[in-house]
Amino acid sequence: MTAQAKAVPSATLQQQATPRCGEKDVDLSSLFSPENRDQKDALACTAFASARLLEAAIRSYYGSSPHLSEADIFALLLQKGKVNPGAGIYYTAFPSTEEELDLALANGVATAKTVPYTNRFLDRYDRFMEGHEQIKNDLENGISGSKEPYALLERRASDKQSRLLNQLLVNNSPQAAAERKRIKEMLKPFKRDRQPFSKYTPDQTKATLMNYLCRGIPVSVAMDITGLPEWNHFQAQENEFAGHQIIVYGFHKAERGFVFLTRNSWGDTTHSTPSVNPEITEDRLSKISSAVALVPNSPLSEEAREKMTERMQETSSSLEARH
Repeated sequence: MTAQAKAVPSATLQQQATPRCGEKDVDLSSLFSPENRDQKDALACTAFASARLLEAAIRSYYGSSPHLSEADIFALLLQKGKVNPGAGIYYTAFPSTEEELDLALANGVATAKTVPYTNRFLDRYDRFMEGHEQIKNDLENGISGSKEPYALLERRASDKQSRLLNQLLVNNSPQAAAERKRIKEMLKPFKRDRQPFSKYTPDQTKATLMNYLCRGIPVSVAMDITGLPEWNHFQAQENEFAGHQIIVYGFHKAERGFVFLTRNSWGDTTHSTPSVNPEITEDRLSKISSAVALVPNSPLSEEAREKMTERMQETSSSLEARH
C-alpha cells in the first residue's frame, strides 16, 4: 500500500455489495472495543478514527487486536510536517485519516500501553506547539533580515523542529519499534480506500456507506458538524466551520429513513452531547464529505492465508498478553 493507492469507484462497491443490502440492519460493533475513548482538547479526532479502523481490520482478520496508540499515530503525522512560514500550521501534517492510515500501513503503530495518549502526552504536545510557533516566528524574522538563502534557513528550522518533536513526542524505544514492526506485518492484507462525496448527492453517500457496511467494512467519515445540536455544536459566528472525523459501524431502518451508528472520540461526558455517539440520520448525509476504509488486498492463497493467520495470531496473543 502506498500513498498513491487508487480508491475503488463507488460503482464497483455497489457491484460487490450484498444484493439485498439494506433489507436487514447491520451492526459491526463486535469489531470494536466497547469503551468510549476521549481525544480531550487536541485536534486528534482523525488519529482516534484511524486507530479504531486499524484495530477493526486486525480483529476482523485475526480474531483479536491490541489497543493501538492514538498518540503514536498523531506523532507519526507530525513527523511528516515542516515549518510553513505565515501559515501557522504544519501544512503537510494537517489531520487526515487518509494520510494517517497510509503512514500506519507503511510504518506500523505501537500499542497504547507503550505509547499512551495521556494528559502527560498532551502537555508535551502543547510544549511542542509552543516551540513550533517560536521556530516559525524565528524563521519569518530571519527571512526578512538575513542574506542567507531561504532554503538554508528553512532547513535549519526544520532540523530544530525535528529535534523538538523527537524530544517531546516520538517514542523511539526498542519496545515501540518492535510493536510497530509486528503491527505493520499484521496489516499486510489491507489497503486504504477513500470515497469523496458531494453535498448535492446524499443518495450516493448513503449507498456507498451501506455498501461498505454490508460487506462487513466499517468506515471513517469526515463530517461538517457546524450548527448540529446533536453534536452540541452551535454556530457562534457566520463563517465558523467545525469538521470532525467519526467512525460509522452500522445502520438500521427507522420511520425517518436509515440511521447510521457511530463511534465518537469525546469520551463519556465531554461536550455534553445528548449522546456520546450521536446517530447520523439521512437528512445529515449532505454534511459528509468523504469516507475512508481499510479494505482487503487481492485475496491470498489459502495456504498463505493460513500461515499468515497462524503467525499473526501468535503475535496478537503476545501483544495482548503484555497489555
